[in-house]
Amino acid sequence: TLRALVSIGFAGGLAEGMTTGSTLVASNVIDAAREKTYPCDQSLFTGGTSQAGALVTIPTAVTTRADKAALHARWEAAAADMEASAVAEAARAAGIGFAALKAITDGPADELAIDFQRCFTANGSLSSVKIVLQGLRGPAQFRSLLMLARNSRSAANSLAEALLGTKSRL
Repeated sequence: TLRALVSIGFAGGLAEGMTTGSTLVASNVIDAAREKTYPCDQSLFTGGTSQAGALVTIPTAVTTRADKAALHARWEAAAADMEASAVAEAARAAGIGFAALKAITDGPADELAIDFQRCFTANGSLSSVKIVLQGLRGPAQFRSLLMLARNSRSAANSLAEALLGTKSRL
């Protein structure tokens, strides 16, 4: 029997301490577009070294310090992602538990010169090919692409360690 849905993946850090490679077990997930909050069952992940805090779901990547600071101030969220609230809504509709574990790809002080608005596919998902093409548009974009690649590897390793180091009740 399915007891819970879990959103596992990457997020951008908004709060101090949410730096590249850190991990977050969400205390709650906020859907910024619908201004709806979903509680998380943090007990689904115990024994790990992840930090706890709110996670805000937004429709696009946040790339500037100012935008990250504004999101943090508005929602009091530790990090931002683009999908956890959809998983939370599905869990709520099914009447089962929900949790979110995210690895941070960029901290609150990191800026990305990639226009992610141009990187979506027709079905609304991000295209790796389009991200690379945006990264090849100029020197600043290329530096951002390299930083994003390096940070994504670090975040993926941290996520794997968090999953292996936790005593999951799933």
